[in-house]
Amino acid sequence: MQLGAYINFWTTKEITFYGVVGGIGTYMFGTFTGILEVLFLAMAFDWITGVTASVIEKKTLTAINSKKNFIGGVKKFFMIMIVFLSHRIDLAFDLNWVMTGVIYFWLINEFISISENFSRMEIPFPAQLKKFIAILKDRSSYDEKKSNE
Repeated sequence: MQLGAYINFWTTKEITFYGVVGGIGTYMFGTFTGILEVLFLAMAFDWITGVTASVIEKKTLTAINSKKNFIGGVKKFFMIMIVFLSHRIDLAFDLNWVMTGVIYFWLINEFISISENFSRMEIPFPAQLKKFIAILKDRSSYDEKKSNE
């Protein structure tokens, strides 16, 4: 099969859209690393578990339309903006640890929030993830000590 058959599958608008999104993502975060992917997955999972816990607690779907849900989304947007800013700081000062440290910090917060949401849903939180949170806390404090030297 010729390459042209695949190219005709997408419209010019789709190709342009994906190119722009990819370009913006690369500008904001550099290489899309595994730790960045885990952060985005944790943020999405935190939002899903938070909404689910609210629905379970209130036993109604009105929890989905709450002001708290909107504010949570705005907070996540600004978390992403801080990661973007930290990447630009890494580039400006020829560093390689600011964005990683920020991601560790936000990952710790996200996993703590997810564990709280599990508690609200009366689901036990896996011990392996509790250990992972402890490891992230240790790494975060190590990065903080390293940056102060």
